[in-house]
Amino acid sequence: MSELQRLRDRIEDLEALLGLDRKIASRLRDAFMITLAQAETLGFMLRRNFVSHDALYIAMYGARPECDWPEIRILDVHVCHLRAALKKHGIAIKTKWGEGWTISPADKAKVHAVLEFLPARAA
Repeated sequence: MSELQRLRDRIEDLEALLGLDRKIASRLRDAFMITLAQAETLGFMLRRNFVSHDALYIAMYGARPECDWPEIRILDVHVCHLRAALKKHGIAIKTKWGEGWTISPADKAKVHAVLEFLPARAA
């Protein structure tokens, strides 16, 4: 295995630990008809009891050069659109004003139930 491939695999492992797993994000995107950024946001929320605004922003954009970071309010836009998509499935995102967001364990179970019924993609 090349050094480059080893590093790519390591990045993928670390992103999965953070909740930014590209494979899960892709499945979430397909299941809920949302953008990749919204799917990554949802994936991050599924891995935690509470997601602070700052933690999500750094996880999503911290690897970019600071000059390429979007306006911090973009997360509020992602969550707003994500809420609308999840509402169709009876799933809610709760806001703790000025701090961040949470999804109840029951609603997380609903997300996983939707994913279970999603047909597997061909490799």
